[in-house]
Amino acid sequence: LVAILSVGCTHDTPEPTPEPMPEDYSAFEVTIENTTRSTVTFSVEPKDLETEYLCVIYEKADADEYTREEFLLEAIFMEVNEEASAKGKTFVEYMSEVVDRGKVEDAKFSGLNIGAEYYIIVFGVDAENGYRASTKMVKKEFATEGVSKVVCDFRVSTEVTDNSVFFSVNPTDEKISWYLCTMPVEQYNYYVVDEDGHQMSEDYFYEYYFQQDIYALLGGGMSESEVAEALIHEGALSLEAHGLKENTDYYFLIAGLIADEEGIVICTDVQRGEYTTGDAARSNMT
Repeated sequence: LVAILSVGCTHDTPEPTPEPMPEDYSAFEVTIENTTRSTVTFSVEPKDLETEYLCVIYEKADADEYTREEFLLEAIFMEVNEEASAKGKTFVEYMSEVVDRGKVEDAKFSGLNIGAEYYIIVFGVDAENGYRASTKMVKKEFATEGVSKVVCDFRVSTEVTDNSVFFSVNPTDEKISWYLCTMPVEQYNYYVVDEDGHQMSEDYFYEYYFQQDIYALLGGGMSESEVAEALIHEGALSLEAHGLKENTDYYFLIAGLIADEEGIVICTDVQRGEYTTGDAARSNMT
């Protein structure tokens, strides 16, 4: 959905609508100040500081599908109306809260996709006319930062005992962070391979599995730092997985990660290996 910038403003009685401007007139200057993998920081300066305006972000590919500006405006207003309804407000009530006025500096949109192209879209609105567009649209293109792949080979050996497995992990880059997960081949195929399954890419499935592990541990009462310590490793290490399904083919997936204040992202190729469990371990008690 479209994201809306709202920094708050007062609403005085609007002045009369000005005469139409020349075709090449731009009512707003949008400046990109900084981008990261998931955020953009920018400023908006209207030529008329009393003009109320809406500022949204839109994926470039989606915006470019509209052949005319009025079609894109209609789509934006439809999404804003849906957001208003979800909050139990009318379109006009919601617009009065999210429109801006005057110069905005160090504004930020976050939660963006990695290495994706976007537009920041700004246009004036007329509060006296139901918040219809009152200026031409200004679109400022930018792209979030991507992730450069790191070359790292994970040498992983497995030792199966009954329905447990020991992993010995030796990355060629000792300083890289990594995460290893394991699942039955049948489960992997359902999410990645099978035509009647989800048909995820292997990278996406790895990320999905990682997120499920995170949610499970957080739900079990661990703190975020404890979860990170439990799941994200560095350098050579041995791990054990036990209580697995007996006599079952398993895959393991492993990849290098960048983990920082912006989140966690894969920075190497995902590697896959296979092993087969034995019979369930039996108790020695008699």
